[in-house]
Amino acid sequence: MLDLLLECKDDEGKKLDKEEIFDTLIGYLNAGHESSAHLTTWATMFLQTHPEDFKKAKEEQERIVKNRPSGQKGLTLKEYRQMEYLSKVVDETLRIVSLSFMTFLEAKKDVDFKEVEHIMEALEKEFTTINHGFRAICINIPGFAYHEAFKARRRLITTLDGIIKERKKKQETSQGITRNDMLDLLLECEDDEGKKLDNEEIIDTLIGYLNAGHESSAHVTTWATMFFQTHPEDFKKAKVIKSGNADGLLV
Repeated sequence: MLDLLLECKDDEGKKLDKEEIFDTLIGYLNAGHESSAHLTTWATMFLQTHPEDFKKAKEEQERIVKNRPSGQKGLTLKEYRQMEYLSKVVDETLRIVSLSFMTFLEAKKDVDFKEVEHIMEALEKEFTTINHGFRAICINIPGFAYHEAFKARRRLITTLDGIIKERKKKQETSQGITRNDMLDLLLECEDDEGKKLDNEEIIDTLIGYLNAGHESSAHVTTWATMFFQTHPEDFKKAKVIKSGNADGLLV
């Protein structure tokens, strides 16, 4: 990666200076260091040492599960938003234990997000439906979350396809080729035979990145914690009480 950064040039042909290379390397090291897993680990440890807060968080989860419709699989966005106390636990954990450095970026030019705000809202809505449905029971019948996820994916494909066509049209005009985001890079990408990606391949790649970056570490630790609560014998085996000042730590 260092070799690539040393060769990297901006649109004006200027190479990165040492400070920019340092910032990039430190940013990548920190970003890839399981920030979600660190957060949930520290939050679990703090809850173990503060039983009154653990009790409140547990009661909140039990109340949400109790009020859900029978037969429902997985959590809904509405249920996530009801986790007010657990959200406070997360915020307090982040306040006490800093999990990342600060990275400051300065835009080269003004950006007006109002132009793309409606697109971002549409993408977020459809992806939320997809993410929920693909974690639900696989019943492809109207009315079920899994079926709704397929419909949302078709709508998402239509939206992304329109964005790609508009971007290609801009590149063909006097506005020229830009390298502002991942879509620009995918439009320029070529295989070993010099063939560019078609719209379907670009859309699959974009959806794959959206899904892969949707807190995969947090999902597994959250579900593992919930399963431990419903299987106390396994929780007991996983919990190791050390002697001395480390009493009460969950390993």
